Amino acid sequence: MSVTSEVSLWLCNTESDYRAITAMAIDCLRIACDNESHARTARNDAVEALAQDIETYVCAAMPCRDGMWGSIINSAISSIDFEKIATSFLEDEEIWSVFSSDAEEAELFLSKEEARDCLEAKLDDDDNTLHAGLFLAVGKLDDGGSVDIDGVTYHLVRQ
Repeated sequence: MSVTSEVSLWLCNTESDYRAITAMAIDCLRIACDNESHARTARNDAVEALAQDIETYVCAAMPCRDGMWGSIINSAISSIDFEKIATSFLEDEEIWSVFSSDAEEAELFLSKEEARDCLEAKLDDDDNTLHAGLFLAVGKLDDGGSVDIDGVTYHLVRQ
């Protein structure tokens, strides 16, 4: 078994480690989605950030890094593919994209509910122009669906 596989197994072996890395993964993905408008770029950025966080986490758990054993441990650490581990923690996480026909950039979210909330916020209710049908349409909007809000067509897509 490779060192990468051993570390990955170790991170999934205890509930506290698994929860810690999973929380880091969600945080990295949320930050990436806030900073990017393309899901692929956001996912790549999240993998890079999570890989660094996992390396820090693993190194914090290491015993002494001095002497012969330190050299052996450092050699093993340098052979770990932290991006592969990060990818495995992020591969099942969804990214939802909301974009319109008149915008070049999309807004990215980690759940369909967050994406729908974004669309509901675009509904203009200040002048009591909110129509129950439109509100219902946004609430039922699913992957690949679209809705017209104030003459702009918005699309919801799972990436």
